[in-house]
Amino acid sequence: MDLTFQQIEKNKNLVDIFQITSVLEDHMVKKYEFLKNHPKLLIFCYLNMSKYHLSRYKPSKSDLEISKYYFNRYLEILKTIPLNDKDIKLHQTHRLYYLEKTHNDSLLFYVNAYDLPKQKKNLILTRWYRSKNDHKNELIHAKKSEYVHELFVAYRNNLQLSKVDSLYPILLKEFKGKNSLNEHILYLNMGHRYVLERRYNKAEKMYLKALNYFEDSKNPSQLNECLEAAVFDVIFVRFVFHSHL
Repeated sequence: MDLTFQQIEKNKNLVDIFQITSVLEDHMVKKYEFLKNHPKLLIFCYLNMSKYHLSRYKPSKSDLEISKYYFNRYLEILKTIPLNDKDIKLHQTHRLYYLEKTHNDSLLFYVNAYDLPKQKKNLILTRWYRSKNDHKNELIHAKKSEYVHELFVAYRNNLQLSKVDSLYPILLKEFKGKNSLNEHILYLNMGHRYVLERRYNKAEKMYLKALNYFEDSKNPSQLNECLEAAVFDVIFVRFVFHSHL
């Protein structure tokens, strides 16, 4: 059991997320009595199952309810475990991630209650306001976060497309050949940008660049986002638009 968790933790960026959750669910069902006596392993199960259901692109209502169940169990067990300062910081990060992904207004309380660096606080608020489609506040905090890619997305969401275009070559130079994940997320977001002006040929090229990477990267959320964008934003919308001409 211990070895299984060590391998998942060590290789979690390389292991298929569906394989991980399958293993965790199997352990929780068949080895629950063992896990009760090893609470640090049990909270690992609950936390990662909660994250899994939030990791999907546009989680369904049932995904949110299942994630809530696992996260509440995680919090219950967490109360029984002695934590050092490093553990406390880590679990604060997990709580903020959960509140951000579930659009929970409690995030505003905790982001102020925790001793966070200003840059990180604004990054969390940027993503939280984005998830609530409050793009005016998203942009305010993106400017304060000093994360250029977050600012790129915030400008796009606020339809300041000339600023999006000016940031694209800067970010491409920063990511290309150095950070493949961010490079292809950039292509995905640039595809979304072109759709806003019905520049479907350019959007399709960007989506295909991103899709080829995400199909091999074991990242289901971005793969689903890319597939949905390529099919609906480009093919379907373009077809409807031309059929009405």
